[in-house]
Parts: sequence; C-alpha cells; structure tokens
Amino acid sequence: MNTTSEGTPSKESQGTEAVEGNVAVEKTTEYALEQRKRLKKVLRPRDLILFATSGIIGIDTIAQSSVNGVQTIFWVVFSCVFFAIPYAFIAAEMGSTYVKNGGLYVWIKEAYHPYVASLLTFMYWISNPIWMASLAVEAVSVMEGLAGTKWSTTTEWVIALLLIWLVALMEITYLNVGKWLPNIGAVIKVVLLLSVGGLAIGMVASSGHAANSFAFSQFLPTKAVAVSYLPVLMYQWQGFELQSNAAQEMVNPKRDVPIAILWSAILSAAAYTLGVLGLLLVIPLKQMSNVSGLFDAFRTMLPHSAWTGLFAVLIIIGMLASGATWLLGVDRAFAASGYDGNIPRFLGHFHPKFGTPDVVAIVGASISTLFLTMQLFLQGSLGAAYQILLYMAVLAGTAPYLFMFPALLIFRKRYPKIHRPFQIPGGIVGAWVCVVIGLLWIVFSFVFSFLPEGLATTPSTVFEIVVGVIISLAISTVLYLLAAPGRRKQVVVSLVEDSDSSI
Repeated sequence: MNTTSEGTPSKESQGTEAVEGNVAVEKTTEYALEQRKRLKKVLRPRDLILFATSGIIGIDTIAQSSVNGVQTIFWVVFSCVFFAIPYAFIAAEMGSTYVKNGGLYVWIKEAYHPYVASLLTFMYWISNPIWMASLAVEAVSVMEGLAGTKWSTTTEWVIALLLIWLVALMEITYLNVGKWLPNIGAVIKVVLLLSVGGLAIGMVASSGHAANSFAFSQFLPTKAVAVSYLPVLMYQWQGFELQSNAAQEMVNPKRDVPIAILWSAILSAAAYTLGVLGLLLVIPLKQMSNVSGLFDAFRTMLPHSAWTGLFAVLIIIGMLASGATWLLGVDRAFAASGYDGNIPRFLGHFHPKFGTPDVVAIVGASISTLFLTMQLFLQGSLGAAYQILLYMAVLAGTAPYLFMFPALLIFRKRYPKIHRPFQIPGGIVGAWVCVVIGLLWIVFSFVFSFLPEGLATTPSTVFEIVVGVIISLAISTVLYLLAAPGRRKQVVVSLVEDSDSSI
C-alpha cells in the first residue's frame, strides 16, 4: 500500500481503490480494532425496527408541519413517495452491504477521503446535541402546559438540563439497557400519533365540525408552503441510515437492516399522516403552537381528563426517546472518526465495561448544555429558542447526505461483483434514480431555507446559521489536523464483514 510520510494513504491509494481484485476493504487503525472489540452484539430485528422508527418519527416537528395547513397532508404523502422511499432503498443497500460501526462516516470515508468524512461527520453529529437542547426546551413547554403555569427562565433551564443529562447517562450505560428508551419511545410515538388521528376523526364525526376547512382546494400545494416546509419535511424523514452506525452491535445486519427499514418506513408514514390530520381536525391554524401543538390537541379532545396528563408524560418520553435514538447513532459515527485518527483519538474511546462511546456522550451533553443556556437566556423565549435550534439542526444535519447518496454509485462502480443482501430494484438505472431524487430534495431544501418564505426569514437568523456553519467547518478542520499522529499506523479490514480480521 502506498502511504505518505504521515502514514496516510497517498493520492494513488486514497479511499479503497488500492485493493486486489474485487475485495471491498476499510482502512482503519489498530486503536479502532481495540475499541471495536468492546462492542456487544445486542441489537435484534425487533430492536432495529423500533430503533429506526424512533429515529424517523419526531413528534417535536408534527405541529411545526401542521401550521402549514391542510396541504401538509399532500406534502407528507408526496415526500414519502418521492423522497422517503428512494432514501430508504439507498440506506437498505448500504447498511446491509457495508457493515462497520460508524455507518455513514465509514461509507463517506471509503468513497471519498478521510478529511471529507471527518468534516461531514462532525456536521452530522453536532446538529444532534443542538437538537437535544431543543427537545429539552419543548419537553419543558409540555410540562408547563400540564401544570397550567409559566415558569421562570431559570426554572425552565434547570429542568431542561436534567433531561439532557438523563439521556446522556442512558447513552453511556450498556446498549442492551440503553436501547429500551428508543424501543419504548418508538411504540409511544406511533401510538400517540395514531391516537391523535383516531380521536380527532371520531370527534369530528360526532360533532360534524372540523377546526379547519378540508375543501379540496386546501389540499393543493402552494409555493409559499413548499419553500417553508420542504426543509423541515426532509428533516422529518431522516434516520433510515441511523441504525447502521451500530452495525457491529447487530446480531445479523445483513439480514435485519432491510427488514427494519421497510417496517420503519410503513410505521412512520402512517403515524405522520394520521398525526398531522388529527392536529388539523381539532386545532385552528391561528392557535397552532409549533412547540406544544400535539399536547394542545389532546387537551382539546380530552379536557379535564386524567388521560391528558398521561398523554403529556408520553409526549415527553417520546421526545426524549427521539434525542436518545439519534445520539446513540451519531455518537458512534463521531467516535468512529476518533478511533480512526481523523479527530483526536480520545473521542473514539469506548467504555471498557459498557462498550459505549462514553467520551463523545459526555462532550455532546456538554454542548447541549451550552446551546440551551445561550438560547434560553439570550433569546428569552421558549418559542424563539426552539426555532433557532431547529433551523441550525436542519441545515447542519443535511450536508452529509449530499455525499452519502452518491457513495452508493461509487461503490456500485468500484465493487460490481460483491454480494449485496439487498439491492435497489431496477439495477443501475434504479440506483441512479434514487440518488438523483435524493440529491434534488437536499439541494432544494437547502436553497429554500434561505428564500424570503423559508426557514431563515430574518437577517439575524441567517447570520446565526451561517456563522454556526462556518464555526463547524473550522472546528472540524482543526480537529482533523490535530489528529494526524493518530492515523499514521493503519490496518486494512474487510468492509463487508462485521468481523475485523486484517486483510
């Protein structure tokens, strides 16, 4: 193998091009193999279905979607057919063929370059501590609604802080224990959204009155809603690849990943559609809150009922489960970048007893704490804090998919004969169609975010988002440069086997 003086692959052997025959390989480090030995195979088919479902369904954005009116239902169905399905196909093929912990990070590293992978994985990861802060903010809002009072900013901060660190502790403990928060959360989220839809349909059928007009014209798409909603909608569907970041902790990833993605897609589509329908049936658009809309719907349908309190608790658990699911996934991708030597090695540490990325979990919770503090005390409003945090998470988390989708075509060309347990229907044409559709959604979502009707509607919001992205790029570059000594000694292992025998 050709290497530079620093021990990194030379221009002639970057990625996985320097292989004999048609063997797909991964270049990693001895330290990575040491850390991977600590992983425990505990994720079974049921866990993967629930994990993927929990990652995709975000009840925190249901109300954010519903404020766009009845045409939201059109966009949910449209995006399911023309984005979620192609995206799911890509994730199923990649996740069942290239089965290394780190998932998305490893795919990008081997398809392009370690620096590209470390930069994009940082973006993929950093958006989630930011999002976790927004989830904690929204959970506090639901608690206030249940208590019927508005707490001080300091009280909101303390409660949100406790929730953030509770999730961090769940990440660090055994995955066989920590997986139950996503598992339970997935069931709760599906039940909540199907319930709000079912109850709302029953209520309207009984009263004969809906809170909003459902005339055919209201379903027709408009440019204004497309521009403002498309980025959030794409964000809602993200998560099909998430479980693959823990590929070597699965009992049988080659068999189970495609099945899990199929069932999670079905459950998510049904839950999103009925959830949005339920909110629109019972809450007038002028009264729709993007922070507490789901709880408001249950409170409207079940006033002065003990069920309202139960639903509030379930909503809070569901939101925390969303954060935990994503952090369990992206923390493993970021830690893989660490033990590979593309960011400082200490970030790739896995707990010797629990087999989890403990250092990254602590760092992520600390970042969540920082963003929570900045947004609550600088913005002074739960609603304003939620909006800014959501916008930053949506845009920062989008970039990796620009490279993940084409990586499928790169691997198809590079390794045409390797066994793929699941292959996108339609051969190479089907693969190209899925990739192009996915890329178009990402590009349009990003562009729409900065149009006047988009997410970033004020100069100050645009400034905050742009500065955040620039800072992220600078930090990831510095981390990559500082980590150079950690990638001098490399080993080669199979990319398509979940064992780590050197080649």
